Amino acid sequence: QQHQQQQPPKSADATHSHSHDDDDNDDNNTNAEEEPPEAKLEVLLEPGLRERHFGDFQGMTTREIEEAQPDMARCWRQREVDFSPPRGESIHEFYTRCVGAAERVLAEHPGKTVVLVAHGGVMDCLYRAAMGVAIHAKRDWHLGNASINRLLYSPEHGFSLTSWSETAHLERAGRDEI
Repeated sequence: QQHQQQQPPKSADATHSHSHDDDDNDDNNTNAEEEPPEAKLEVLLEPGLRERHFGDFQGMTTREIEEAQPDMARCWRQREVDFSPPRGESIHEFYTRCVGAAERVLAEHPGKTVVLVAHGGVMDCLYRAAMGVAIHAKRDWHLGNASINRLLYSPEHGFSLTSWSETAHLERAGRDEI
């Protein structure tokens, strides 16, 4: 879901943002920041980048799955690539869907910077595609919440990783005024 915050209207001669404390604001304010440029970004919703569908396991805890379906829970924990919970997706189906969707989106925007926003399972698949890690292998890399992951893509060479799990943007002081 995409939200856009409304910006207050700017006067025709405004060249910097207005201070919250107008009493201390003067024309010689050297700390004033320029207003950020309005971004004109195309937002596309791509169903192929949705998280894995766990079928009958949706909404259940690991413990509930293990108690209700111990054999299926074992297959799930062992990352059997063709196992799918009833009415759900296998790891193989999920990997094929989300990597294929990312490739299609990127192929439609050659030479452009594309931002994909997705859940961790999708990012896990893209990491595997970039690093050549088998989909059945246990994950031994960090997959941070709200992290930035940078990949390159070319139709000839597929995905390659440039950086992973960047979180410095989360450590900066918040800017509620924007």
